[in-house]
Amino acid sequence: MKRLSILFAAMLLIASCAPKGKPFFVQISDPQLGFMNLSADYSPEAELFAKAIAQVNAMDPEFVVITGDFIQWRTDTSALAAFDSLRTFFDGDTPVYYLPGNHDVGNDALGWEVEAFVKRYGHDRFVHKTADYTVIGFNTSVIKAQTEAEPAEYAWLEEQLKGADQKKPIILAAHFPIFTVVPDEPETYENLPLPMREKYMALFEKYGVDTYLAGHQHKCMGAQHNGIDYVIASALGRQLGSDTHGYTIVTVEDGKVACRYVTVEEMENK
Repeated sequence: MKRLSILFAAMLLIASCAPKGKPFFVQISDPQLGFMNLSADYSPEAELFAKAIAQVNAMDPEFVVITGDFIQWRTDTSALAAFDSLRTFFDGDTPVYYLPGNHDVGNDALGWEVEAFVKRYGHDRFVHKTADYTVIGFNTSVIKAQTEAEPAEYAWLEEQLKGADQKKPIILAAHFPIFTVVPDEPETYENLPLPMREKYMALFEKYGVDTYLAGHQHKCMGAQHNGIDYVIASALGRQLGSDTHGYTIVTVEDGKVACRYVTVEEMENK
């Protein structure tokens, strides 16, 4: 009983850190089970994911979006089973959306890989509308790979943007950053090909997107271009910069979007 009381008290403390009275949701990116040890030992990431889920449940967000790279090797059935088992611990009343990263559907994002992802998670894109904002999640893996599915992805995204209330914030969520530092930077592993970049940024600007949320980098970065905030969250799993394992709390207040990256350790200490 004492142990349960301590756990309940801890959950109340975490809940007190939630943005009271403000609409908010949580973005988790790159848990990537198996990357920290580059082996079949995914226990460090599994522990972080379990802690993050408990913290998120205590905060009670409107929804959660996981922006790709769930495990290191998509053929690792043990890590995949562990991820699937852990995700069942999200509060059943909280929608959880899953977006594919390159470690989930491969760098080539072949049709059968995307189909397998959708079969497992129910979707590879989503729309979540509230009275205060619209969030649209989409599959940047097919855009990065410039597959034959890309035109359909573009058409779907444009249709959703047309249907969004442009008087309220429109937030996009995906795995790949559009760019990392400047819009005309050369194509690398980290960003989208320049023709795709220009095509989609023009679409975002046409329909008044406020914020673009991404992951993939395993370090926090961000930039603003033509009125749009491009926010890159660091990873829940292995870090490739100076950040600490964490996730992003996204709030909307008075028509303004704010992103705060918090660490698992920080929230655990609270």
